Amino acid sequence: MIDDISTLSEEQKAKAEFRQMLVKTKNASESLVVLSVYKNVEMYHDNKMTVDDFHDNTWKFYFAIAEKAIKEGKKVLDDIVMGLIVSENEQLQKMYDDNNGWSTISNGVDFVQLENFHSYFSDIKKFNALIRLHDFGYPIMEKFEAYKVMSADAIQQALEGVLSSVFADVDVEEKVEDLSKGLWQTVMDAHAGKMRGFPYHSALLNETVNGMALGNITMLSANSGMGKTFLTLAEIMPNMIEFNEKLLIMANEEASSKWKKEIITWAVNNVIEGGDFQKKRFNQGEFTKEELAILKKGVDWLEEKMNEGIIQFVNFGSFSMKKAIKLIKKHNAIHDIKYFVLDTLKMDSDEVNENSQAWLQLQQNMVKLQDVIKESALNVHCWVTYQLGKSAMLSRYLSQNSLGVSKNVVDVVSTLMLVRKALESEKEGGKNEVSVKTVDGKQVKMNKDKEYFIVFLGKNRMGETHRQLVLEVDMGRNIVKDYGTCLIEQDI
Repeated sequence: MIDDISTLSEEQKAKAEFRQMLVKTKNASESLVVLSVYKNVEMYHDNKMTVDDFHDNTWKFYFAIAEKAIKEGKKVLDDIVMGLIVSENEQLQKMYDDNNGWSTISNGVDFVQLENFHSYFSDIKKFNALIRLHDFGYPIMEKFEAYKVMSADAIQQALEGVLSSVFADVDVEEKVEDLSKGLWQTVMDAHAGKMRGFPYHSALLNETVNGMALGNITMLSANSGMGKTFLTLAEIMPNMIEFNEKLLIMANEEASSKWKKEIITWAVNNVIEGGDFQKKRFNQGEFTKEELAILKKGVDWLEEKMNEGIIQFVNFGSFSMKKAIKLIKKHNAIHDIKYFVLDTLKMDSDEVNENSQAWLQLQQNMVKLQDVIKESALNVHCWVTYQLGKSAMLSRYLSQNSLGVSKNVVDVVSTLMLVRKALESEKEGGKNEVSVKTVDGKQVKMNKDKEYFIVFLGKNRMGETHRQLVLEVDMGRNIVKDYGTCLIEQDI
């Protein structure tokens, strides 16, 4: 930007003055956006904005210190909070005082209408785009009267139309890369673990699907009451605790008390020496002295190992994907959480359209979720549980078709695990006896006195899908052990 335009030619002066006009025009919207953030910090969480969106130095400054406070976990921005923020740095304090301190905010915040926030923010984005286009030499001045009443999307479409007509008869070469370059760097990146996902508790599952790779969605699907929440906890929770990795659980079926009982049961039976406790005893109450003692050991272990804030939990009063995405953005920004659980994916309950098809809404919601999760966006991982279609109960072999009419929800997931319990007929001596190959290559059968999950990989971008995983489970004690792999023949 050129501050002194007196030395420019008439044409250059006109362009510089036009740019100054664009910057000045967006000043009002900048003030309204920043004041909105001070009025309700959710405006910051719900919208992707940076200090570079602002040109006016005053509003750029107030946004910067607000962002600092929000990232430190402040939920309300008032004169006390902001006073503490700027007092940490002498230069910040001086800039704050020079801009009239808190009075600049207090004098304007009551005039802000939060329901108009998106209009304010859209204006900023539009004028930022116009300024950049002007700087790049696009003829914005000539058509400004038309552009100033158009939305940013409309301006983009108009310019794309111009470019399309200009290059209509031109063959544009796609970027061609030489695949012989950077091969060893690929090896070194893999060697450094950059392609490895965060590990599940099951070594067998890690080897097959590469853990929870950032930028991806994993879906676990099973029939109602089959143990989706149980398996989610058993595979994800242990390593989150061991490696002190943050996790946000978003539930719409089970309250936090249910999850706490599951976690305590897991700790008692998996980490406490001699621990043996059935979670059904929580519902019966009147614990024995021995039970209270072992439960106390489990709780003590969890309180020691689970640092505050490591496992966060939200139970939706009513579910919508919009709420889930809002939580993901918020907790990633404030708490730097990279791993999320959504238990269970359902239709939006607060945005019901009787004319819409359920499967279409679910599919669109999964696309919206992926747009937030993917590497080019937040680059986080989300584990989603989902209920199988009723027809799956009639089949031994599970695939994407087992999801029924909603099977397209898996289009954006990287890993799809479809789970059912092993049938009695598939255990040793049964008419459909299944041979299981253990990790060390032995062929074994499933014990009739034990319970097993068979995990079908309906989709696996990280590896094979033709063999199924077999896990030995004790759902009463929250114990899951790797058993091996098997091959279930398809029904057709």
